[in-house]
Amino acid sequence: MKLSRPTAAIGFLMIAPAAVVMLGTLGYPIVNSFIMSFQQISQAGYWKTQFIGVTNYLHLLGEPRFQNALRVTAIYTVVAVGCEMVLGFAVALAVFAETRWSRLMRSLYIVPMVMAPVAAGLLWRYMYQPTFGVIDQALMGTGILSKPVIFLGVVGSALPSLLVVEIWQATPFVIIVFVAGLSALPQEPYDAALVDGASGWKLIRYVTLPMLRPIILIIVIIRSMDAFRAFDLVYVMTRGGPASSTETATYYTWISAFREFDLGKSSAAAYIITLVVLLMSIALISSIRSEQQ
Repeated sequence: MKLSRPTAAIGFLMIAPAAVVMLGTLGYPIVNSFIMSFQQISQAGYWKTQFIGVTNYLHLLGEPRFQNALRVTAIYTVVAVGCEMVLGFAVALAVFAETRWSRLMRSLYIVPMVMAPVAAGLLWRYMYQPTFGVIDQALMGTGILSKPVIFLGVVGSALPSLLVVEIWQATPFVIIVFVAGLSALPQEPYDAALVDGASGWKLIRYVTLPMLRPIILIIVIIRSMDAFRAFDLVYVMTRGGPASSTETATYYTWISAFREFDLGKSSAAAYIITLVVLLMSIALISSIRSEQQ
């Protein structure tokens, strides 16, 4: 149905105020930060800017600390998303099976997702606390540990401890999407597979997973984009330490902007992160389209 010109004009006039607000609150910061990424900005009594081209980008790509932040972010994203997919699918199958525990599981698995990341980070930071934290106390009480472990204060355990919290909080989203996907699957392929003698794991591998492939890719896109921007848990629980072992690219950008006041470098870092996420999303979306074709 094609709208008449007066009707279309009225529609544009009605959305104009919201469009202006959106352009002002989103458009200006995006454009301004992009310009800042090509500048050297110093605070010497007043903000002084100098155009330096792509120097900020070249400096970041050659800086060991930023390279480490990208490496930590990549590990964080791959491990978190991979574990969330496996756990989410397993729990979704258990919930979808309508066992006597499924109703209880449906009530409990959504709790971590509704918590604010800062609240979840504070909760787990106290649980990881070596002197009175419940995790150390439980492990020592069962004889697994003989003395407290500083989970968030040791290079080897800080990132895995952070990943546990990320997986705990984000897996419910994966479960919800998988349950919705399982509910929408047709019954005919299962009936045909049962006639051919398939059962159990073979049904899941050769029937369920292939039909869920588009949903799996969508979950991977959403969760990868979210995990790659990890900041809240890092800020609350470890502040990037110890020894930058949990410093993600987003936290590095925040440090550059609000601790070092190097706004040019932080803007360039933000656009490098944006480019990486964009390329990752394009690759995954392309795989979805090729699957559909």
